[in-house]
Amino acid sequence: MDDGLGDWRIQAATTLAKDVPPAYAGGPSHKAGTPVHLTTSTRDPKNRPVGFVTPSATALALSIAMKSGEEAKELFTELKFDDVLTPHGKGKNINYKDVEPLYDYFEYCMIAVTFSFQALETFSNHTIANELKGTFSLQRRKETKTYTPLELERDGRKTM
Repeated sequence: MDDGLGDWRIQAATTLAKDVPPAYAGGPSHKAGTPVHLTTSTRDPKNRPVGFVTPSATALALSIAMKSGEEAKELFTELKFDDVLTPHGKGKNINYKDVEPLYDYFEYCMIAVTFSFQALETFSNHTIANELKGTFSLQRRKETKTYTPLELERDGRKTM
């Protein structure tokens, strides 16, 4: 479904609630309902200004994971399994001459898993940074430790 706000990987998007007049003579004005996006400003190697709509790190990681999962699924259908007899009965084998697509499949699976985890971690850290007020206590076994949001983002994984 198209919400009119652009690509789903955009960090933040909304629409103007009311008309915005020009900020300077001859400048642009914007009508209520116009999409507005968080943008990033930087400079190119020649020090010229460059701007772009800011992506969501969580959404980018999730997108990579989903695309890699689809690639893995596609590669799996191309794998050739030979019937073999094993010490445990009938089995399947992929001939060593056909390992390239198998290894490509493994790589895409690894990418999907790694970036799925990255998406979860990025989302968690973003939520901690923007939503957690005060401190948070974690109990591991019989020990409880209290963290500030910054400590939880940076050191929380050490508690596991």
